[in-house]
Order: sequence, then structure tokens, then C-alpha cells
Amino acid sequence: MKNLLKLSKALNSLNLSIESGQIIALAVKKKVMLWKKPHLAEEMEELESAANKLNLDIFDLKKAWDAGKLRKLKVEEWKDIENSDSGTTNSIEKATKLAKKYDRDIDSILLADRLPAPVILFRENENPYLVCGNTRLMVCRVLGYVPTIFSIKI
Repeated sequence: MKNLLKLSKALNSLNLSIESGQIIALAVKKKVMLWKKPHLAEEMEELESAANKLNLDIFDLKKAWDAGKLRKLKVEEWKDIENSDSGTTNSIEKATKLAKKYDRDIDSILLADRLPAPVILFRENENPYLVCGNTRLMVCRVLGYVPTIFSIKI
């Protein structure tokens, strides 16, 4: 019920008019968000960007991707993620504004049947680094969901 109220408030703040039955269906659906392994080809630009920013070999990152696993994000990890706005996003309005800034779409996340999991790179003695999925993480944060991530390690 808590998530339903958050979702209803979020939709109202965006001036969306969805009948209560549809809001309930959407909230129930999103209570158990379905995630899938992201496709490397679709995320290659972000992976290359991370390699450049972190001064890592792209071939090492591709190898790490191949060994990556889907898992729940731990709350204690979330607060330390670099390259993400999700740690400070506390309202759907802020998430929507940031999503627009990055040319992303929150509606597609709310309406998706299955989402590619955000990709987080874990390095020894370093904070986790978000490779891709910032908007997905922001939406999860404001709606109170703990997301599944695609964890890659170097």
C-alpha cells in the first residue's frame, strides 16, 4: 500500500490521469519489478565511457561483463555508488527533471514489463561505479524498491 500511495502521488504530480484500477495494476506489477541481463551491444557506449573515465582496459570490462551476475543491490552499496544521482534523488519530480536532462524517460520504466538491470562495476578497494541505469535506479529509489543489478567485477 505504501508503494501504491507513492506511485499515485508521483503520477498526480506529473499531471497524469490514470484510473485508480490502472494505478493499482501498475503498482502491483511494479511491486515485483522484473529485470533481465542487459545486452552488451546496447550498453557498449556506456561501457566504453566507464573504461575511459576510470582508465580501464575495455577488453577487461568486456571480460568482466561476460562473468557478470544479476543480484539484488545491497542497501549499504547503494549509498556509495559513484556516477549516479539515485543516492540524492528523493522525489519523482527530481527524478523526472534529471531524466529529461539526460534525455531519458521515466514513463517507459514505469510501464515496462521487464527492464535491463542497471550495471554496476565493483573494483577492489573502490566504491561501486554505475556503468548504466541511472534513471532506473532513481525511479527505484523514489518508489522505495530495491533493484536487481547486473554486477560486474574487476
